Amino acid sequence: MRPTTRPSLPRILGIAGLAICLVVAPSSAQTLPDPVLPQGAARLGGGAVFHDWRERFGVDGTREELGSDLTRPSAAELVPGLERLQAEFTAMLGSGLPLRLGPSTGLISYNDVRVPLALDVGILDRVTIGVTVPLVQSTLEADLRVAADDQADLGVNPGITARESVAAYLQSLSTRASEADAAAASVCGQSPGSAECSAATALLDDLTVVVGGLFSAYSASALFPASGTPAAEALLGRMAEIDTALQDQGLAAVGGTPPLAAAVAGRADLQALF
Repeated sequence: MRPTTRPSLPRILGIAGLAICLVVAPSSAQTLPDPVLPQGAARLGGGAVFHDWRERFGVDGTREELGSDLTRPSAAELVPGLERLQAEFTAMLGSGLPLRLGPSTGLISYNDVRVPLALDVGILDRVTIGVTVPLVQSTLEADLRVAADDQADLGVNPGITARESVAAYLQSLSTRASEADAAAASVCGQSPGSAECSAATALLDDLTVVVGGLFSAYSASALFPASGTPAAEALLGRMAEIDTALQDQGLAAVGGTPPLAAAVAGRADLQALF
């Protein structure tokens, strides 16, 4: 990515060349110009200075690449909320599944060109005034590379790409949870301690965990398990179990499946998220 810069490099170099041609004060070989100009004389000078940075000093004083903050074993670590997303899936599924992307490498370079233009004018034979105008062009280049990884399983959160579908599914899930709550209260009120009451209570507990987990997972991070990955399949299996349990107790199933990321996120997806 390149920020807008000003002024342009051709313009800077053109002004620098003009400065060389417009020196008014007399000069002689291998001598320094007199800082004091005669009355009425003028001097225009300038020169170009180029700086380029690709490294910096770290906290411990060692040199490191400018892009080291973007270099991670899993590119998913660059996106906030990964730990929360992982925790919600662990709670919903009963066991942890690795949520990751391929390793990332950040390449950053920064450079600038400085042309200080100086104009001196002799007011009196022993009085010279001058002004210096620094012209600067700065350029920042950043590149994020994500390597392919067979274990990568995260894509762009459908809460970003398919918000209405996510909202509709969560609404249906919340409705089923409310119905299960009412059913459990009715069954346990009529026959507390019975097998039917235990089953209704267990279903309600499962729904409570899943409803809270999915609401939190869809808002935890810009990433979400991608369709066809182990984490996504585990979630679909968990929701199928919930549907079966609802129907076994004479309640309507949630219906449909939880929206998933369409595909594993790549470099372009991550750059768009940033």
